[in-house]
Amino acid sequence: MKNYFERKNIFDLIDRIKERTSMFIPDKSIRSLSMFLAGYDSCLELHSIVEVRVPLFKHFGEWLKMKFNWNLSYGWAHAITENVDRNQDPLNKFLSFVSEFRKLQPEVVSTIQGKIDENPSLLIKKIQVIQYFPESLFFLRFCYVEKYDNGRDLFYSLEEAEKSVLKNKRKD
Repeated sequence: MKNYFERKNIFDLIDRIKERTSMFIPDKSIRSLSMFLAGYDSCLELHSIVEVRVPLFKHFGEWLKMKFNWNLSYGWAHAITENVDRNQDPLNKFLSFVSEFRKLQPEVVSTIQGKIDENPSLLIKKIQVIQYFPESLFFLRFCYVEKYDNGRDLFYSLEEAEKSVLKNKRKD
């Protein structure tokens, strides 16, 4: 018998939810699913857990925004609900989008070394620029002494991402 609570990453969890939706999301609404996944993502951040070799789910909304130029002011669940045809199920559309998003491969394409912040509790060893291959989407990973912090912002080019790092270094 399959263990529905065993998983390697958020996408395995989404696969389990797809197979047995009412077990995880009794009302089968995309809004409840978004709250459930936000809780999962928050726990990853709280405990400085980085799921490797998969896209970061916190970038899913930004990816939708870049791909479709949608307003994400109320979150990805609302954006999907507002932008699908009335005869389409937003939850099924979400699963279709996630299937496409999860194929992106995060790879380090640039590293900026050095002591960037003088505060010892915020000592940054390096900043990595990560690209979601095969697309031209980039984000920053801040590597502190004790943890990693993945930035939420996505960039369209390596130069734009690196410029953001240099701009932040000058502010300090």
